[in-house]
Amino acid sequence: MDERMRDADARDASDRAQARQVDEHIREMLRLARGIIADGEVTEGETLALASWLSAHPGALEEWPANVLAARLGAILQDGIIGPDERTDLMELLRRVLGEEAPVTPALLDRLPFDDPIPAVVFPGRVFVLVGRFAKGTNQACTRVVRSLGGFVETAVEPHTDYLVVGGLTRDDSRPDLTAALKAVAEQRHAGSATAIIREKHWVEAMP
Repeated sequence: MDERMRDADARDASDRAQARQVDEHIREMLRLARGIIADGEVTEGETLALASWLSAHPGALEEWPANVLAARLGAILQDGIIGPDERTDLMELLRRVLGEEAPVTPALLDRLPFDDPIPAVVFPGRVFVLVGRFAKGTNQACTRVVRSLGGFVETAVEPHTDYLVVGGLTRDDSRPDLTAALKAVAEQRHAGSATAIIREKHWVEAMP
């Protein structure tokens, strides 16, 4: 009994130490982010430096906001080109993360009627509607991803829509596009449509 208690205490101590280390890494990342946006712009070098820091601290990638930043940087660096629009978008995200705008929280996403159990996501030949703000990139970038995987993207929910995907950074339930899309899904489900409502996270995990 004493040995089991000692083992449990050792595991608890290890978990606490790991949590403290992750917290310190998150604070370090936020200091780096503040330095990046201090002059009002994000350069290509700063984008690469932030991506390099995240790669060197994998333990932080399960925590907010490192997970959000890593997803966005992955999308930016995917094609090997860091364009001015992508740097502007990253600047906006960093400002939000640092509290210069209302912080991203999971409260809205927790209230949305996501399908449970989570449906399988198939891309070829399926129709997607993308609403909200995506960690993976701009709406245009996400649209290109769906098309590259054989899917179709439309701007409004219709009876033939297979998936309504809600961006992981969405935080304002008064967004007219989100409100209209959810209303359309509810109405069409009543009429027999099978449109699924899924999170960006599940959508990304389903990509080959």
